[in-house]
Amino acid sequence: MNEMLIAQALSLDVMFTELVRHAADNYTKWPTSAARYARLALRAQANCRASVETVARADRAKQRARGRGDA
Repeated sequence: MNEMLIAQALSLDVMFTELVRHAADNYTKWPTSAARYARLALRAQANCRASVETVARADRAKQRARGRGDA
């Protein structure tokens, strides 16, 4: 499960980068399209963060179950 979430986070990070680039490239000619690209980029970034946080929570739960994580 963690490997899948990490792969998803990496893919979303690439999407974020590409969408931001498209937004920047289109800003002067098509500001409405650029805004849409920017919104999609922010959604990709938020989903990337959510995936990383899920992996972190799962790892902390696993450590607690093993008796190693008291933090």
